[in-house]
Amino acid sequence: HPKLSLDKQGCKIDYAIPCIECVYSVICQLHSLNNFFKLVFIKHFLSLRIHFILYILIIASEFMQLKEKGAEKFLRDAEKKNTREKISELSRFDLCANCIGRQFAMISTGMTNKQRGELIKKFAEDNLGITFPAVESCGLCKNFFETSIEKVVENASKKLKEVEFKTFLIGSVISDDMARREEEVWEKSGIEDVERLKSEINREVGKRLEKITRRKFDRKNP
Repeated sequence: HPKLSLDKQGCKIDYAIPCIECVYSVICQLHSLNNFFKLVFIKHFLSLRIHFILYILIIASEFMQLKEKGAEKFLRDAEKKNTREKISELSRFDLCANCIGRQFAMISTGMTNKQRGELIKKFAEDNLGITFPAVESCGLCKNFFETSIEKVVENASKKLKEVEFKTFLIGSVISDDMARREEEVWEKSGIEDVERLKSEINREVGKRLEKITRRKFDRKNP
């Protein structure tokens, strides 16, 4: 693993070949660094040996291939389950990509519900002749994952500053109206392979709070 340390003279790196997980983590987190640390990272990254740079490029390429294979597997598994009728019923609702993907959440892992939803919409249009309507406001979550989740996370993080903790667990209560709409979707399209709206909210809020608080999201023993 590369070891990063800061001193009065700047930044020093002890060179070593990193594992795949560390490379991917650095690539994913680079956007969240402030400008000073971005410059530090780029400066020293470019000074590393050329085969290390090639190594990262190879890993990034392999990761993209894995994502593509994961998407293909998801669509194959969905097709095996004869989901045409379910997709047809879902297209009658004004649903965002998250709420579409959540109806197929148990079919495959390795992607978000939003990614699943986008795949289902494209698959439906290209292969089934079914078009999902463009929606301004999701008929189920009311665009929670696009417009409201960051505000919820911000409010929660402010309250957590007053509390000492090592790990945490998220719980949520959705409105009666949301719960009713979710039941209506299930009644028409079925409950096989679905994930509850509350579960996705808890997970996505938890992921964001982990980054902000640098504390572990622990489902078993918070």
